[in-house]
Amino acid sequence: MNQIIEKQMSNHLLKFERMTPNLYERNQSILLLEQAAENYDCTIEKQKISKSIYRSYIKYQDNIIGFLNGVRPGTTHEVAYKISKNFGYVKEYLRHQELNVDKELNSYFKIRVVFIEGRYISSTLLLPSYVVGNGVDRIEKLLDRKNEFRRSNNYLKRHSVKKDNDLQQHLKTNQKSLLTVLENDEILLLNDSYELTKGAETIDITDDISSDIIEKSRQIIASIPGLYSAGLDLITDDYNSPKDITLESLITSPGSLVTYLPFKGESINIYDAYIESLMIRYKKLNNLPLEEKESDILKEFEEYEDLKKQYYEYAKKNIINNDRVSGKLCLILRGFNNETLSNESKNRRDSAKKNLIVDHVLFKPEENKPFNINSYNVLRLIRARKDNSEIAIKAMNNEIVPFPKFDSVFFDKYYYLTDKTKKYGASYQLYIQSLRVVGVLLTEYEKNKDLGLLYKAEELIYEWISFVSNGTNEPMVWYDHPTANRTQVLIQFIYLAEEAGFDIDYGLFRSVLKKHSEILRSDEKYNNNNHGLMMDKALMALGLILDDDKIFMKGYYRSIDTFWYSYSSQGTHLENSPDYHSMVLRMYTELQKYLMDNNHTYNDNILKVLELAKGYHSVIMKPNLLLPPVGDSGNSRNYSKKKYENFYDLESGMAVLQYESEKPFYVNFICGYSSKTHKHKDDLSINLNYNGDDFFLDPGKFNYNNRSPIRKYVTSKNAHSSFQLSKYPYSLNKTNRFDRLIKLDGYNFSEGINMVKGVHGAYSGTDIKLHRAVFQINNKPIVIIYDYNTNNDNKSYEFIQNFNLGEHIVIEEIVDVIKMHGRKANMVIHQLLSPDKPSIIEGDLNVPIAVNTVGFGKATETKQVRYTRNTSEKDVFITAIYDDLVIKNIELVNVDTSINIRIDGKDYHLNI
Repeated sequence: MNQIIEKQMSNHLLKFERMTPNLYERNQSILLLEQAAENYDCTIEKQKISKSIYRSYIKYQDNIIGFLNGVRPGTTHEVAYKISKNFGYVKEYLRHQELNVDKELNSYFKIRVVFIEGRYISSTLLLPSYVVGNGVDRIEKLLDRKNEFRRSNNYLKRHSVKKDNDLQQHLKTNQKSLLTVLENDEILLLNDSYELTKGAETIDITDDISSDIIEKSRQIIASIPGLYSAGLDLITDDYNSPKDITLESLITSPGSLVTYLPFKGESINIYDAYIESLMIRYKKLNNLPLEEKESDILKEFEEYEDLKKQYYEYAKKNIINNDRVSGKLCLILRGFNNETLSNESKNRRDSAKKNLIVDHVLFKPEENKPFNINSYNVLRLIRARKDNSEIAIKAMNNEIVPFPKFDSVFFDKYYYLTDKTKKYGASYQLYIQSLRVVGVLLTEYEKNKDLGLLYKAEELIYEWISFVSNGTNEPMVWYDHPTANRTQVLIQFIYLAEEAGFDIDYGLFRSVLKKHSEILRSDEKYNNNNHGLMMDKALMALGLILDDDKIFMKGYYRSIDTFWYSYSSQGTHLENSPDYHSMVLRMYTELQKYLMDNNHTYNDNILKVLELAKGYHSVIMKPNLLLPPVGDSGNSRNYSKKKYENFYDLESGMAVLQYESEKPFYVNFICGYSSKTHKHKDDLSINLNYNGDDFFLDPGKFNYNNRSPIRKYVTSKNAHSSFQLSKYPYSLNKTNRFDRLIKLDGYNFSEGINMVKGVHGAYSGTDIKLHRAVFQINNKPIVIIYDYNTNNDNKSYEFIQNFNLGEHIVIEEIVDVIKMHGRKANMVIHQLLSPDKPSIIEGDLNVPIAVNTVGFGKATETKQVRYTRNTSEKDVFITAIYDDLVIKNIELVNVDTSINIRIDGKDYHLNI
């Protein structure tokens, strides 16, 4: 290998041999630093960090403009040290940044390239110690002459080439000895080492190096987070016209002596460049004039910063959470990312605060005094959730997710005007104006105390105040739900900001919260539903922190009034939705704890009904542990222990027939309501689950956008498995709570046969009443549906019996029956009277028809089985749905005062 290197380097070595060695008396870095500081009227001072640790800093006119690591440039971030500490991390990171710098070269030059604050400063060629023959002197004499030159350089004199056994062996390998006379201009490498301690030569080539090497070095340093000043040890085949460049090592804070005391060539003091860069940034920050050269340097640095940002953005997207990147490297990068985001958030917070606009007509000036706020009277909006962390991280990157699984939106000056009505209706703006994402940030801050989260929360709050103060017609700004939620978020922020030592403008926050109090106390905006309860929760918290009993009592007594309006005597929440039962139960449970923490309570009557409410889900949830998607519900999983008990609640219009077995059976019947809230036109409908398969299924809520075609459809009677009067509409009315035109109409739970029934007498334009009785025979996988009417005018009407299937059900038309194939079980639909042949309705999202909700704003196509009959007779449909592997034969015997059927030879009398 030496022969290859000697041949490749020969011309360069001869050129360097004819250069004059540098002679220096000084070799201490601190002297170079002080000299550079003096050139810019700066001083070097020390700051005591701990008992034995000091940190040096650079001061200009009593202003600290920069720091030092020991006596080295100190702007490099700790993350760069952590990465470079393990050179394997450096190579891995650069490989993922697509910077190819780890090729193996058989012939090479070794170069140290130094950048200070993103600016190219110097290049030093490192060469193994060598001698050049003159045709007269022996190697021994040539070596003595070289060591004499090295001793004249105080930096290199400690590192002479020793005449030891290693040298003797090296010469022997090359068939030479110390007594050998080299020919004129013959080059001999004395070892293979590039280390200065083993006599390597240092030669300045700053102006000779290829621009390709300089640019490659710039890219490498820019790509590594937190790295601004560095030395790179590179290997190349040619430093003038390189074909390949390989990184051998990285020095995160370059020393000064290699560049200032090369054996040959120009000396460069890197501290001049470092302090010059610090001074330029100081001038820029303080709006001081820059000279032309300084402007050029500033431009170069800004271009370098832009390059670093590009690499950093790439790292965030492709490296930080990449499973193929080593875990420890990812942790290092994530830590830096969090710190960077924190600093960015603080700067953005400061900007939002500086540019804050306050409408003093809307937010009337208030006294600048602290609140009566403590850990007990803060009512947190957001609980700990698995998705909080992801939402918070996105928010720190200015990507806002207003509600879990909603589309994200970029946080900019238009954020509070975001319009996603087409997909989400009013919900998207509702959660934006609720400052829900601020609540997430605050919950995550309480978990890990990352101040960046609190800065981002404050920025969002200030931007909201400015947005509202500029004037807006957005209806969600002062709507009940977001106003209440936002109040909780603001109170939590004030508490945490006080705890963190933030400078709080109490007058501003008092004026903002007083406006919220005004809205929340308004009886015109109040409804006895979950939104009203949200208003009451917020009012109670406001009353406590403002020391205002009137505000507190307004919320407290209204919440009691709403409680008795909202719950049935059996503990069912009356908003027609198992999901909202969960939410409101949680709200009242949390409120009771909050009241007790603040020396108040609800009375025993309310607490006993709440205990009943806690058992509701265990009864109405399906065998697959999902709640039925009745009304504005989804397919929510419930973690209560399932109870197989029949259930009937007239006030809520909810009934369940079920039994437990190896293949559990479940029928949910809906008819009637006491509140229009979250109600669909699902009366006289069923949900049927057998062995965990949803055979008949309500379509769910989809979204809350009443202009959405799918939303309109899923709330209509056509979307449900119900008995319907064709061509006649019906409306939902608040008065049904009192007149019960639609209601559950009786039940009978016995050991043999269980029955529930309902009546629907609210169709417009007719006095006809529709009835449905649902029978379930204990421990048999069968339900029998009796659909009939009371019709006083004896006219014929068209009736529909509709079945909306679970989206995974496959159907097969067989003579006299429809066979339904589930994943775990099969069932058939068997008409015992003789209606027309059924229609199979294919799902179509574009119409829409036959669709089920599979997530908020998401739907999938399913199928419906629809029977139609035009008749003036009382009895319209008698339908059996059963597992034909268990029940082989079923027939209708007759209908008199009861429905008489025969199942596998046994007669059953189904009394109505």
